Amino acid sequence: MNIEQVEKETISAMKGLADVLKVKTEEIRALDAAKLATDSIFNPTFANLTEESQRAAREVLSTMLIDSYRHNFKLTRDDILELGHRVRKAFVTLESEEPKPEMCCSGSVGIMEKD
Repeated sequence: MNIEQVEKETISAMKGLADVLKVKTEEIRALDAAKLATDSIFNPTFANLTEESQRAAREVLSTMLIDSYRHNFKLTRDDILELGHRVRKAFVTLESEEPKPEMCCSGSVGIMEKD
């Protein structure tokens, strides 16, 4: 093989790789878009909330963390994560469906999530 043939084959191989990369990139973009669409419908996240709801959720979480610390004089990482999860879930539920009150085992009224 002479240098010209090597150059031609290299250019041809690189064009083939570029075409494959282009096709795979489009496939990945399509998958990501589909995943984001289904995630936002079936598994809403904090980022899917409106800015107003996000701000309100942060305020509620802040108040709950302060109250929890004042009550127990301690605040563990697990406590913070649990409260954050509960607040996020409550706000996502409020934005995504019509909540209905239910009686909890303690006799207090709570919000029941639709399954």
